[in-house]
Amino acid sequence: MEPTLNTILLIDDSYIKFIEGFSIIGKSYGFNVKAFGSIDSGLAYLEENEKEIGSVLLNLSFTPNNYEGVEALLQIKKTHTLLPVIMLTRSQSEKEIAVAVNCMRDGAFNYLSKNNFDLVSLFKMLAVAISQYQTNSNLQRYITLKEQYRSKISAYEKMLDTTEMILKHIFRDRLMFPPTFEMRIKDFKSFYDKMLQKEKSEGYITN
Repeated sequence: MEPTLNTILLIDDSYIKFIEGFSIIGKSYGFNVKAFGSIDSGLAYLEENEKEIGSVLLNLSFTPNNYEGVEALLQIKKTHTLLPVIMLTRSQSEKEIAVAVNCMRDGAFNYLSKNNFDLVSLFKMLAVAISQYQTNSNLQRYITLKEQYRSKISAYEKMLDTTEMILKHIFRDRLMFPPTFEMRIKDFKSFYDKMLQKEKSEGYITN
């Protein structure tokens, strides 16, 4: 079952000023908004609810001339590489815009100025960001699963060769039935059952 990703995480110390309109527009686009006034509380919520969060709106500056949002962005990207983060600036000053642009180089999806908040445009941007996030997450899961599958092939082939060799000797009466044989068969069956279960739950894997 795929995560819903319908929660927008807003981390901004001034969210009270616009959260009402933000939540109303968000619901019209099918999103829930969870707002926090501090970075610590926002990141804690992210870690506890990561499967529901489709995007993060992160304030760039929480105190004058400081850019705490930059460090928060880096923290998010350490463990949530694909999660889209949109930075919110207080102004359109040259310095603040430069910091916001650098955030995009560090992995932010985009940035917006809170002085020109067009909520409809913002949620259209969020819809695009979350759609890309979903696609990239599915691709990453597929690649990871395929690599896991390939890593098992060598062991799988060796198990089949060993099993075939043991069976040939048994049928030729050259080897007593070894106690390890039953264990090998059980290991093989367990591995095969797990691969079938993965294919059923995550899709058939092709070369």
